[in-house]
Amino acid sequence: MRYVVVVLVSSVVTAAICAGASLAGVTVLKQRRQLTGALRWLGVDTGLRGPSIDAAYVARIEALADLEVLEDEVLFVGDSLTTGLDVERWFPDVAARNMAIRGETTEDLLYRVETFTAREPAKLILLMGTNDTLTRRSPMQSAMVLDNVIRRIRRVSPATEIVLTTVPELVSPASGSVSELNRQIGRLAAHYSIDVVDLHASLGTDPSLRQQDGVHLSDAAYEKWAALLEPIVIGQ
Repeated sequence: MRYVVVVLVSSVVTAAICAGASLAGVTVLKQRRQLTGALRWLGVDTGLRGPSIDAAYVARIEALADLEVLEDEVLFVGDSLTTGLDVERWFPDVAARNMAIRGETTEDLLYRVETFTAREPAKLILLMGTNDTLTRRSPMQSAMVLDNVIRRIRRVSPATEIVLTTVPELVSPASGSVSELNRQIGRLAAHYSIDVVDLHASLGTDPSLRQQDGVHLSDAAYEKWAALLEPIVIGQ
C-alpha cells in the first residue's frame, strides 16, 4: 500500500512540474513545495532541493511578480551574479528591471519562468549556471533546462529578444569549471539564433574582478559587464 501511494504521489509531482507552462510560476512553486514535502514524509528523495522549496524564495518571487510592468521593459534574470548588477546605475535611461534571485539554479528558474514571460519584455538578459556548477550539476543537465526555459519564453512571449551570457570562471579552487557549460550555452545560442554576451572571456580569471570568495563579482567586473551590455540594452 505504501508503495502504491508513493508511486501515485510521485506521478502527481512529475505532472505538476512538467505542466509548469500552463500554471503561474508562483503557483507551481507552492505546489512543488507541498508535494515535495509529502514525498519526503513518505521517505522518497525527490532530488528537488535549493531555494525553490523555501518559503522566503516563494515570497521573493511573489514580490517580483507584483512589480509594475514597464513599456519596452528590459529584464535581467539570473542568480546572485545578476542581483549585483545595478541596472538603474548602468542603464538610467532604460526601462530596466533586475529580476534575479540569489542562489537560483537553472531548475529553479524553470519553475518561475511564467512570472517574467507574462510581462512580455522587449528584451531579456539571462545569466544562469553559476549555482549549477557549484552544486556539481552536469553541464548537459543545465543545458537541457535552459533549452526548456528558452522554448517557454518564445512560446509565451515570442517578440522578446533573448540574450544569453556565458558564466564567468569561478576562480575559487574548489568551485569547479564552467568551460563545458559555456560550450553548451554557445550551442543553444547558435541553435536558437540568440546573441551571447561573452562575460567569461571578458573577465578571465583576474582576481581583481572577483570578491574574496572567488565567485561573486567586484564593482570593476560589473563595469566591464555593463560596457558589454550597453549596445544591446540601449538598442544600438
